Amino acid sequence: MIWIDVETTGLYPLTDRILEIGFIVTDDDLKELARASWIRHADPTETLDPWIQKTHGANGLLEECYAKHREIFKLPDPSEAGKKAAREMLDFLTPWVKDKPPLCGSSVDFDKNFIKMNHFYELWLPQLFSYRVIDVSTIKELAKIWAPDVYEKRPKDRSLHRVLPDIEDSIAELKYYRSTGFIG
Repeated sequence: MIWIDVETTGLYPLTDRILEIGFIVTDDDLKELARASWIRHADPTETLDPWIQKTHGANGLLEECYAKHREIFKLPDPSEAGKKAAREMLDFLTPWVKDKPPLCGSSVDFDKNFIKMNHFYELWLPQLFSYRVIDVSTIKELAKIWAPDVYEKRPKDRSLHRVLPDIEDSIAELKYYRSTGFIG
């Protein structure tokens, strides 16, 4: 299973940008096999939504995006740095994908919509992955309706708004739903 998350400068893929993208690979029993993440270089003078400034300022993401000493990439960016990041993502993902698996995560369509707005989309998303997704947020919403007692006891996410911890939280939540018998 290939899990994805993105952190962005806002909610709108047409105008906002990816700040961080990450993947965790698990087996079918949700045991982690590999992980990787990339950070986009950001201009410290650009105007950001106050929520983004507060959240990503507190969690250290903006500082990492602004750091000049790190080798980081720009998205969307047809430059060599952007192409290098796309190749690195493709190199990371390729050994793990067989038979076009679905992308996994929480609110996966949000992540896919941002990926579609970036030049590396055509390099790997439609070639590597199914159009289907495994979306933990859908299971959460169904549990809220059909099994409120299960929903209330779910592990709460840490709300760190960083890609790898957020994916870890989604995996933990899916493990919980599986352990309750709510899903297979």
